[in-house]
Amino acid sequence: MDVNGNKEPNSMGRDVFTFYITKNRIVPAGSQMEANAGYSFAKSCRDSKTQEGRGCTAWVIYNENMDYLHCSDLSWDGKKTCK
Repeated sequence: MDVNGNKEPNSMGRDVFTFYITKNRIVPAGSQMEANAGYSFAKSCRDSKTQEGRGCTAWVIYNENMDYLHCSDLSWDGKKTCK
């Protein structure tokens, strides 16, 4: 989903976010629920060079921030914001 349409920057984890649609639910990429799909927060968002930011969607929804763009020590089990 591109939240701002054709406007720039059109990049994963900034304004483009990935969801998985299954028979029973919609799952945001990077969530603990879809760990088997391959886009974990640690490998696909925080280390966005490897997966182009595909694992950032769940972080934005659950933590209500995009601090992963500004600091590198965030995790699901620890620090949730740069502040």
